[in-house]
Amino acid sequence: GLTNTTTFTLTAVDSYGVAQTVQRTVTVIPAPVITVFSAASPTVPYNHAGVLTWSTSNATSCNINGTPVACIGSTSTGSLTANTTFTLSASNSIGTTVISSLTVYVVPDIVSFTTNSTVYEPGETATLTWQVNTTAGTTCSIDRGIGTVACASGSVAVYPESSTPYTLTATNST
Repeated sequence: GLTNTTTFTLTAVDSYGVAQTVQRTVTVIPAPVITVFSAASPTVPYNHAGVLTWSTSNATSCNINGTPVACIGSTSTGSLTANTTFTLSASNSIGTTVISSLTVYVVPDIVSFTTNSTVYEPGETATLTWQVNTTAGTTCSIDRGIGTVACASGSVAVYPESSTPYTLTATNST
């Protein structure tokens, strides 16, 4: 197939030696190419934004999820509360279109994990309190034998005998 604009010449000569020449130029419009479509990070904390970056060549119009964008650029995803797939479409002047998709995954955001004091006597009651912003399907747990806890927010009494670190873990199902 043709890859460059080409001019074709056809010459016809009749039986009397009279020639007639016709030229036709075929213009090749290169297909659009998405050279880059990426997220600054494949994950973002719940209700936070990510950044998408893209670059195309031979494209005259582009859109992400149907919203027109420049054919080279970057944009915020806006605050995400669920895993979100973004699709970049790039088209040339004759309508040839290519697409590329990527998904930004939302991960739990541990907003706080605190205790009511930082100094305790051995065996004294300490209260651990937490708040986690998360998507459906996330599980939360605290180590040291406490186990699974409600993710959104909660508190639990503990009775440390010595200086004891506690770890809150939020695990997304995706």
